[in-house]
Amino acid sequence: MKHKNRGLPFLLISLGLFLAAILIAVLSPSQAGSQAGPSVTPTPSVTPTVTITPTFTATVTRRPTFTVTFTPTVTNTRLPTFTATITATPSQTASPTTSLTPTPTETPATPAPARLFPIEDVDGETITWGYNRITDLSYGDSGEVEHLSAFLGFRLMDRAVHRYTTRLANGRDLTVYYLNTVHEFGAQTEAVRLIVSGEWGMDVPIGSLSTSGSFFVTVRELTATSTFDPTIIHRDASRDLNERPAEYQGIFITQLEQMLARQPEELIVLADHPVVVDADLYPDLEYYFRNAPYLAARYNPLVSMDADGKVTGPSTWGLSLSSHLINDEPVPAGPLDFASMVLVLIPGE
Repeated sequence: MKHKNRGLPFLLISLGLFLAAILIAVLSPSQAGSQAGPSVTPTPSVTPTVTITPTFTATVTRRPTFTVTFTPTVTNTRLPTFTATITATPSQTASPTTSLTPTPTETPATPAPARLFPIEDVDGETITWGYNRITDLSYGDSGEVEHLSAFLGFRLMDRAVHRYTTRLANGRDLTVYYLNTVHEFGAQTEAVRLIVSGEWGMDVPIGSLSTSGSFFVTVRELTATSTFDPTIIHRDASRDLNERPAEYQGIFITQLEQMLARQPEELIVLADHPVVVDADLYPDLEYYFRNAPYLAARYNPLVSMDADGKVTGPSTWGLSLSSHLINDEPVPAGPLDFASMVLVLIPGE
């Protein structure tokens, strides 16, 4: 009994050692593998960095374009035209036409009335001292004449450039340079001062001109066999200066004096100019009356202007001439005024 009890603890110990050995055998390969295996360095994960570069889109803001519209002030009261301080008065000659007594001039003013010779325009109309041809005409919505230009034929009474002085409604003194002519208005033969230029001041001789534009006049000299086409000449002479044909670029007024002096007895003078001016152009006219004496001289007889220098409409004479050209109505007694945007001289053979 006693011997059997002593072997039992030994058996338990042996069993425990056996189990421990098995446990060690199971665990040792795992630990050994973990110790003997290569050390693996993890590869760092690279997170890409996205850099956003802003794109600038220029936004162009256009400034609005402002259109300035001039609204003319039109009044029913027509201002009287001013009487020249030196008035050219009609005098009778041996012929049944009326001439003007020359005012002071730089060239001799010996009476030398031109003589008519047979000539026709491009449409077959005979050119006489009463010749007229409308070159531009437009009407308003109410039937009123908005703009009118015309060519008129004249008899030259001498070969000089004359002058007289007038005072504009804005108070400025103006010397006006003109040719001594007559025109037949139907059955009426009236003296007409054909204005070619002007200069600020009283009784300024041509040799004392100081305003650049006053030195120049637009003159075309044709031959007796040339074709006179009033519409084409009006068109070409009305172009902007840099677009005009060479023959309409202008000459010195002193050259005009020389040209007149060599003209023969047979001679026809024609001139084209606005008679009624579109109201949209009144601001331009007001500028002329302040700054351009040669244009002020040409337009002054044909428009009315108030004391502030504002153009108020056609003058009484401008309306009368318009009615004559359109409806053959009579005109007032002379001396009268017409102007030359372009002057045409046609000497006989």
